Amino acid sequence: MRFFLPFLLLFTPFFSEGQARYFIYLKDKAGSSGRVDAPSVFLSQRAIDRRITQNISITERDLPVSKTYTAEIQNEDIDGQTTTMVRAANYATQVGIK
Repeated sequence: MRFFLPFLLLFTPFFSEGQARYFIYLKDKAGSSGRVDAPSVFLSQRAIDRRITQNISITERDLPVSKTYTAEIQNEDIDGQTTTMVRAANYATQVGIK
């Protein structure tokens, strides 16, 4: 059993198929579906209550990434391959693709 782990770690790169993943950092959140004065649209009530308890204000950084941006990114071809959006990070204003 103790020889199995080094063997597995040695040959894992040959069996795994690598996929490039990239992060696209967006300039702004223009066209976002949320508004700072209506946080219940994009935050849960639990998150809003936690922010009130901890005295954390809701700012434009908390708004979701614009659906227009994500739709454009998903329709884009990079090196002849269609992009697949993995995740949109609201606070960092970035989109992960593969």
